[in-house]
Amino acid sequence: CLVHVGNDPMSQVHFVYGGGYYAPCAGTKLDITRGTILENVYGGGNMGAMTGSASIASLKTGDNEQASTYVLVNSDNVYVTNNLYGGCNQAPVSAAAYVDVRAGHVNNLYGGNDIGAVVTKTRVDVSGGQIQNIFGGSNGYYQYTETSSGSGVYNVKELNAASEAQNIAEGVALPVCTTTNVNIWGGTFGTEEKTCNIYAGGKAGDCGNTYLNINDQELPATGYEATVNGKIFGGGKGQKGDDKGKVTGNPQVNVYAGEIGTIYGGGNAAPYTVS
Repeated sequence: CLVHVGNDPMSQVHFVYGGGYYAPCAGTKLDITRGTILENVYGGGNMGAMTGSASIASLKTGDNEQASTYVLVNSDNVYVTNNLYGGCNQAPVSAAAYVDVRAGHVNNLYGGNDIGAVVTKTRVDVSGGQIQNIFGGSNGYYQYTETSSGSGVYNVKELNAASEAQNIAEGVALPVCTTTNVNIWGGTFGTEEKTCNIYAGGKAGDCGNTYLNINDQELPATGYEATVNGKIFGGGKGQKGDDKGKVTGNPQVNVYAGEIGTIYGGGNAAPYTVS
């Protein structure tokens, strides 16, 4: 599936999905060049699984990533006012969910899914643009049940959306990312008035190994340098008093240059255990 959004800079869309509503899809490529997305962008589909992959060349390293979903934001005329997800709303992603931001304006960027299922790997490359918050993993701040109603089709019932504290009750299934890889070597994150947070892990969704690399000047794409007005975390966000958003493998943070507010090797409130 190939979706291109943006001939008219004044265009406004509420939701954009690279994949289908119920139907599974082998792979998607979503190219956003202009316009305003008022709600959410999903690299994959709504309830349909991403079952295949394609080779995507990285601007950052020149290597090829085997990705099930690929989202490219490459214009200052792009405004994502809520969330951008590399994966699906509530369905599994078999290979990598890949987000590549080279310009534009994004509020919250998630490498993985919104609420459900497993994302095998996430990759987030940022070389430009203005972003408020980044999560290498998935969101998952909902209380819900997940049931399969056919091949690759998942139905989710939201039970309580009153507050984050209520939405992460024990025993609730949450999205999982096996590996996250966040690479930042350009762009501006947050402002002095409104600071940002960058997490290698997820918000409430758990992750295995996490990698966060900022301003690696040894990479082929030089001449960029990110400015982070806020905090960076090697783990996830979570919430005090629960174990959501944890890293079950090894978190790794590499900062090579640039202006960074505060660096944490672990998570915010989310724990991690070295396996």
